[in-house]
Amino acid sequence: PFVRAEKFHRAIRKLGVTKKGQTYLDKFRRIITEIGNALGYVRTVRSAGMQYSSNAIKFVPDLEDICEFTELVDEQKLSPETREACANLDSVLKSLIDSIGGDGSDGETEY
Repeated sequence: PFVRAEKFHRAIRKLGVTKKGQTYLDKFRRIITEIGNALGYVRTVRSAGMQYSSNAIKFVPDLEDICEFTELVDEQKLSPETREACANLDSVLKSLIDSIGGDGSDGETEY
Protein backbone atom coordinates (compact mmCIF):
# COMPACT_ATOMS: atom_id res chain seq x y z
CA PRO A 1 0.00 0.00 0.00
CA PHE A 2 2.81 2.45 0.76
CA VAL A 3 4.50 1.82 -2.57
CA ARG A 4 1.27 2.52 -4.45
CA ALA A 5 0.66 5.65 -2.38
CA GLU A 6 4.14 6.96 -3.12
CA LYS A 7 3.73 6.16 -6.81
CA PHE A 8 0.38 8.01 -6.82
CA HIS A 9 1.92 10.98 -5.04
CA ARG A 10 4.74 11.18 -7.60
CA ALA A 11 2.20 11.03 -10.43
CA ILE A 12 0.24 13.87 -8.90
CA ARG A 13 3.41 15.96 -8.53
CA LYS A 14 4.08 15.48 -12.23
CA LEU A 15 0.84 17.34 -12.92
CA GLY A 16 2.45 20.45 -11.52
CA VAL A 17 1.22 22.97 -9.03
CA THR A 18 -1.54 25.55 -8.93
CA LYS A 19 -0.99 29.29 -9.14
CA LYS A 20 -0.89 29.38 -5.34
CA GLY A 21 1.88 26.80 -5.21
CA GLN A 22 -0.29 23.89 -4.08
CA THR A 23 -0.15 20.46 -5.63
CA TYR A 24 -3.35 19.11 -7.08
CA LEU A 25 -3.46 16.56 -4.26
CA ASP A 26 -3.47 19.42 -1.73
CA LYS A 27 -6.22 21.14 -3.69
CA PHE A 28 -8.22 17.89 -3.73
CA ARG A 29 -7.79 17.56 0.06
CA ARG A 30 -9.05 21.11 0.51
CA ILE A 31 -12.12 20.46 -1.64
CA ILE A 32 -12.90 17.25 0.28
CA THR A 33 -12.58 19.20 3.55
CA GLU A 34 -14.97 21.89 2.29
CA ILE A 35 -17.51 19.24 1.25
CA GLY A 36 -17.26 17.65 4.69
CA ASN A 37 -17.74 21.02 6.37
CA ALA A 38 -20.82 21.73 4.24
CA LEU A 39 -22.32 18.35 5.14
CA GLY A 40 -21.62 19.01 8.81
CA TYR A 41 -23.38 22.37 8.56
CA VAL A 42 -26.42 20.79 6.92
CA ARG A 43 -26.60 18.18 9.67
CA THR A 44 -26.36 20.92 12.31
CA VAL A 45 -29.19 22.90 10.73
CA ARG A 46 -31.33 19.76 10.47
CA SER A 47 -30.66 18.92 14.10
CA ALA A 48 -31.62 22.46 15.16
CA GLY A 49 -34.85 22.18 13.16
CA MET A 50 -35.68 18.90 14.84
CA GLN A 51 -35.03 20.39 18.27
CA TYR A 52 -37.15 23.46 17.50
CA SER A 53 -40.05 21.34 16.27
CA SER A 54 -39.96 19.03 19.25
CA ASN A 55 -39.80 21.97 21.67
CA ALA A 56 -42.68 23.77 19.97
CA ILE A 57 -44.97 20.75 19.58
CA LYS A 58 -44.88 19.87 23.28
CA PHE A 59 -47.43 22.64 23.92
CA VAL A 60 -50.05 20.94 21.72
CA PRO A 61 -52.08 18.71 24.06
CA ASP A 62 -53.41 16.17 21.53
CA LEU A 63 -51.68 15.67 18.20
CA GLU A 64 -54.39 13.33 16.95
CA ASP A 65 -57.33 15.72 17.47
CA ILE A 66 -56.46 19.30 16.52
CA CYS A 67 -59.43 21.52 15.80
CA GLU A 68 -59.52 24.14 13.06
CA PHE A 69 -59.56 27.46 14.86
CA THR A 70 -60.74 29.39 11.81
CA GLU A 71 -63.91 27.27 11.74
CA LEU A 72 -64.58 28.13 15.38
CA VAL A 73 -64.07 31.84 14.68
CA ASP A 74 -66.45 31.67 11.72
CA GLU A 75 -69.10 29.96 13.86
CA GLN A 76 -68.80 32.66 16.53
CA LYS A 77 -68.66 35.49 13.94
CA LEU A 78 -65.62 37.12 15.51
CA SER A 79 -63.57 39.99 14.05
CA PRO A 80 -61.46 39.65 10.89
CA GLU A 81 -58.32 40.22 12.95
CA THR A 82 -59.20 37.27 15.18
CA ARG A 83 -59.89 35.14 12.10
CA GLU A 84 -56.49 36.07 10.63
CA ALA A 85 -54.73 35.22 13.90
CA CYS A 86 -56.50 31.85 14.02
CA ALA A 87 -55.59 31.16 10.40
CA ASN A 88 -51.96 31.82 11.32
CA LEU A 89 -52.26 29.46 14.29
CA ASP A 90 -53.80 26.76 12.09
CA SER A 91 -50.96 27.17 9.62
CA VAL A 92 -48.30 26.89 12.33
CA LEU A 93 -49.94 23.82 13.86
CA LYS A 94 -50.22 22.12 10.46
CA SER A 95 -46.57 22.88 9.74
CA LEU A 96 -45.48 21.45 13.10
CA ILE A 97 -47.58 18.32 12.67
CA ASP A 98 -46.23 17.81 9.15
CA SER A 99 -42.64 18.27 10.30
CA ILE A 100 -42.79 15.69 13.06
CA GLY A 101 -45.46 13.32 11.82
CA GLY A 102 -44.63 12.83 8.15
CA ASP A 103 -43.75 9.32 7.04
CA GLY A 104 -41.31 10.59 4.43
CA SER A 105 -43.13 8.89 1.56
CA ASP A 106 -44.52 12.04 0.01
CA GLY A 107 -41.64 14.44 0.47
CA GLU A 108 -42.53 15.52 3.98
CA THR A 109 -39.76 16.19 6.44
CA GLU A 110 -39.52 13.46 9.01
CA TYR A 111 -37.97 14.59 12.28
